[in-house]
Amino acid sequence: MIGRSLVGALGLAFLAGSASYAADGAAVYTEQCAKCHGAEGKSDTPVAEKMKIPPIAGDAALAALAESEIAAKIKAVKKHPPKAAKMSDDELNAVAAHVKKLAGGN
Repeated sequence: MIGRSLVGALGLAFLAGSASYAADGAAVYTEQCAKCHGAEGKSDTPVAEKMKIPPIAGDAALAALAESEIAAKIKAVKKHPPKAAKMSDDELNAVAAHVKKLAGGN
């Protein structure tokens, strides 16, 4: 009986822990992307101006893409700093979802 309870408790702890490890797209964006793209994706930063980074906010073409396509585009941009290129798949997918929202997608 104790064995079953222990297994059940460990299973619940694992499930709860998994949810807490999921990346928060807005937080990762703020940490990794906002310096260049701006907090709201408007490319209203000195870096964006200097590098001529187009805004994410209101980009209908970007909003129309699937999150997986946005994630692939993020990975493919050569101007992204090395730290951004080393994001985990979980972080990348979370950022892609956030970028889609900033662009005006659901």
